[in-house]
Amino acid sequence: MNRCTLVPASVLTGGERIPQAGRWPSIDHAYCLTLSTRTDRQAEATRQIHHAGLAAKTTFIISDPTGGPKPPAILESHCRAAKHAIERGFNTALILEDDATFVWSPVYAETRVERAMHKLPRGWQGLYLGHFPIRAYFVSPGLMRASSGCSHAYLANRPLLEWLAGLEPEADLKAGRIKLNRLVGQGIDAALACRPHMYACFPMLVTQGRSPSSNIDRRRNRSGQPRGIFDKYRYSAFAIRHMRVAEWVGAGLSPIHWITRKQWLAEMAPSAVPASS
Repeated sequence: MNRCTLVPASVLTGGERIPQAGRWPSIDHAYCLTLSTRTDRQAEATRQIHHAGLAAKTTFIISDPTGGPKPPAILESHCRAAKHAIERGFNTALILEDDATFVWSPVYAETRVERAMHKLPRGWQGLYLGHFPIRAYFVSPGLMRASSGCSHAYLANRPLLEWLAGLEPEADLKAGRIKLNRLVGQGIDAALACRPHMYACFPMLVTQGRSPSSNIDRRRNRSGQPRGIFDKYRYSAFAIRHMRVAEWVGAGLSPIHWITRKQWLAEMAPSAVPASS
């Protein structure tokens, strides 16, 4: 297990006053996940969080990587955020990775999230603020039900927080106890792609920055061998840069995904709470 430090966003700005009380009322707390070795990303993430009006309710979870940020370690940081939220009685938590980039004005983003939350059905688990849609269909204007890649910005509701908090990332991944979408990968984003009752704001509010990845070498695999032409990780940077294009492609395919929804929703991990959309 990697060591980590929990730091309020205000500390990273030298304790400057954060006049943001009352912002984002439907979000109980926010977390930004980063590495102690990525001070460049911490600085940009702090700027993004202040700009969005989230600093007053954001905690940074700064992990000290051992042997590199492999999928279990990345999932572990998401689980730590969920455990912290559960321990403090939060029902909703915004989880951001340190390359999350808000692409709309803060007021617009906040308003869109508030509207989306009023439309979500009972039992919803997560709301993507940014994603790479694999399958998605509209349930109302501005809101899609989705199976998606990317975990850089999502709002977790109590059922998803409880699921994340109950995981033992390394052991559960090794034993195959976490359902993964192998098209997406082997970590948290692949696990979220298989969670039931996941939704997404349309158009997306948060993309990923272009700073070098701490996790994936696009040219060589973990064994040091050159990635093959059909290796999906070879193209991950291209996919991230064009996730907003993929979003519109997904919107165009929404009718097809709605028609086939029973088939692909049946492939999701089981849930005790039925969906109403």
